[in-house]
Amino acid sequence: MIKFPIILVFLVIVGSLIQGMYYLSKDNGSQNKVRLVRALTIRISL
Repeated sequence: MIKFPIILVFLVIVGSLIQGMYYLSKDNGSQNKVRLVRALTIRISL
C-alpha cells in the first residue's frame, strides 16, 4: 500500500535528476540556467 507513493516519488526524483543533467549539457555555455535550477529545485524539495 505504501510502496506505490514511495516508488512514485523515487521516479520523480530520478526523472528530475535526468532532466537536470540534460539541461546542464544542453545549456553548456549559457549564463541563464533557469531550467537547470528549476529541475534541481524539484529534486531537492522532494
